[in-house]
Formats: sequence, C-alpha cells, structure tokens
Amino acid sequence: MLVRLDRAQANPVKDRERAALVAPWVESARRLLVEMSQGSAERRAAVEGFRWMVEEYRVSVFAQELGTSVPVSPKRLQEQLEALKGMA
Repeated sequence: MLVRLDRAQANPVKDRERAALVAPWVESARRLLVEMSQGSAERRAAVEGFRWMVEEYRVSVFAQELGTSVPVSPKRLQEQLEALKGMA
C-alpha cells in the first residue's frame, strides 16, 4: 500500500490507469463472493482462489517489484473466471 501511495502521489494519472486495469477483476470477484453461498464447496473454494488471484494481480500492477506468489495475468484471470462460470 505504501508503494502505491507514493507512486499515486508522484503520478496520479498513471495510478488511475493502473486502477482501471484492476477494477473489472475486482468487480468480478465481488460479484462472485456475493453469490458464493450458492454452489458446491468446490466452487466456493475456486471463488476464494479467484479472489486471491485478483489480489496478486493488483500487486503485479501496482508494485511489480514485490513479486507475486503465483503467476497471474489478465489471461489467467479470464480463464479462471470462465472455469467458475462452468461450475455449479
């Protein structure tokens, strides 16, 4: 958070651009979490995994030098989201 705060103060336009990259994934995770009570335990675990992927993506966008615990990209997020849509 401190890295992002420093960078946002230095270049607020770039921070908004980065936030726009992350926002659709955050919204998808939020919607899935609201719906999480419905569905199997497997789906709930997958939704939680997707939420953590979004957090890792946020790190990769705002503070890449920190690194992520798992490889994450918009393509990987989209694949996981599609897989979740196919789960009951």
